[in-house]
Amino acid sequence: MALQSRGKLDGKDALASERRYNALKANGALSDPQQVREQAQSEAVDCIHCGQPVHPTLWKSHIDTHHPGGGYGEVVLIDSDLRQVLPALTAEERSALETSILAEGVREAVIVWSEYRLIVDGHHRWAICQSHGIPCPTRVMDFDSRDDVILWMLDNQEGRRNLNAFQRTELALKRKEVLARKAKFNQLAGLKQGEGIPVLANSPKRDSIDTREEIAAAAHVGSNTVGKVEAILREGSAEVIEQARQGEISIHKAFTLTKSPLDKAEALPEDKAVEADQGFAAPNYKRDQKANRAGVPYEPQGYDACQTPPYAIDPLLPYLERGLTIWEPAAGEQQLVEAFYDSDFETVRVSDLLTGQNFFEYQPEEHWDLIITNPPYSLKYEWLEQCHQLGKPFALLLPVEVLGAKRTQILMQKHGFEIMLLDSRVDFKMPNTGWNGAGAQFPVLWYCWNLLPEPVNFGSISEAKKAFRP
Repeated sequence: MALQSRGKLDGKDALASERRYNALKANGALSDPQQVREQAQSEAVDCIHCGQPVHPTLWKSHIDTHHPGGGYGEVVLIDSDLRQVLPALTAEERSALETSILAEGVREAVIVWSEYRLIVDGHHRWAICQSHGIPCPTRVMDFDSRDDVILWMLDNQEGRRNLNAFQRTELALKRKEVLARKAKFNQLAGLKQGEGIPVLANSPKRDSIDTREEIAAAAHVGSNTVGKVEAILREGSAEVIEQARQGEISIHKAFTLTKSPLDKAEALPEDKAVEADQGFAAPNYKRDQKANRAGVPYEPQGYDACQTPPYAIDPLLPYLERGLTIWEPAAGEQQLVEAFYDSDFETVRVSDLLTGQNFFEYQPEEHWDLIITNPPYSLKYEWLEQCHQLGKPFALLLPVEVLGAKRTQILMQKHGFEIMLLDSRVDFKMPNTGWNGAGAQFPVLWYCWNLLPEPVNFGSISEAKKAFRP
């Protein structure tokens, strides 16, 4: 039986319900008085024995009092706040889950809080089964408080889904908030952690998460990213927050959109402030026209105009110190630039021929440590030679075929080399077809110098590629 809205409760049940919610509020389980009143008055489920509308928090006590020994039934209730603790499935994820359930049934039972019959884990499974009339197995668990339920949900979620950086950080921040609330309640009650408090199987002793660095470690992001997510959640519009949550925009992009126009230039590094003021619009390139012969001004066309998805840099990140300053000299639409900022690099130098900086004539005036970029396809050998002339570490995303070219092999013998072979092709954004086209026409690798530990290295992008949604 699903939760039903039955209007106001009558008599003693309404009074008892409001008292119960006031108790929950006093214990830190609820904080909004309006929420207390609304939930106490508007949510009810028909009793399976007498048909009287009963509030979810009174389900057990109502049956114990009025129908002792009658049994609690298989009623399952949905609490809107608990349902929103974890990120909702995307349309694609929900469709895949629905297909699996229709084909194979429910593999994992829905977890229900025994005392109040509230769903703790499996809201999507339950909804799909209800919509198709399919039996959905449940398993009850005991929890000491609502906060213990939320902590269990957060802990149980870790590693189960491929969450993006924003979602992981948001969950880590929620966990910190709940732990702080529990600690405050225990302090107010005059209790010390571990003394006089039973440690339940589903309420293990937890250390408080206090610092931004600990939150960053729990979310597998950098501390700078945690600060940005906090600012987005605190000051961002609902639209920007949801776009970041769904991975439609990067954390850094959401952070810049959250700031006011005056704050934006102050919040961004210098190169990014220029981008914020001027913007960037990719030209409408003609496909596959070659115009790079001697005496002909270079204009990026065809494969030269490909844009690189952010997951392409993932295999390099373990080898990059976050204090380094990266120069991205073929920034284009700045997909990699955003990825660097989201990976907690504080400073990225940005340039591109389209914004007036020719790689063969220009260097940033400010300090930089290494180059990471996807150079123009038709000028790949020239860029490789120029990088060696500059004499600083670099990583160029190049077609695998360059290794067979004599021009490359001369450089390899002269300077040494490192390569990073990838386990999947990179799907580029193509000039005429965008991200939806056949973007991986050729395999690529990272050609590096003075950057990787071994001459031949192996990197994985396959999982990040599956999760990427432009």
